[in-house]
Amino acid sequence: MQIAEFLKSLGWAMRDTGLGERLYVLRHQDFPHRQLVFPMDIIAPSYPEATFLVFDKLGEMLHEPSAALLHRALLHAQANLGVVVDYPLCQPGGGTYDFKSVCCRVQFIMCLPGKAWRVDWIEKWRDENREMAGLVENAVRVRWGKR
Repeated sequence: MQIAEFLKSLGWAMRDTGLGERLYVLRHQDFPHRQLVFPMDIIAPSYPEATFLVFDKLGEMLHEPSAALLHRALLHAQANLGVVVDYPLCQPGGGTYDFKSVCCRVQFIMCLPGKAWRVDWIEKWRDENREMAGLVENAVRVRWGKR
């Protein structure tokens, strides 16, 4: 639901076409030939893949990195829940993630809603920079163990 609410805040409108199949189907007037579709239920087997695809497609349309859009979606969800986002390790960034920094990647991973998402992002980063991904993975394991 938080993803759909975030997309609505960007001007996407829900269509009724997928409701019977428990799918969110959204359209935007600036992209008349495109739709964003993903399952309503986070336990659906296709949920992680479908939501990654939504952020990838959205990133292409808006010319923004999918990671930045996911970060914005998380901040949007936290703001709507009344949670204050304060990451002292990333304070120089002024409330935005700097993905060159290990601490910002760790904070980003810690906000993700499921283990599959966390693993996927770390593996994606491992392809780019094995050493940094290892540092992020170790820090996340330590922090996750303290929860």
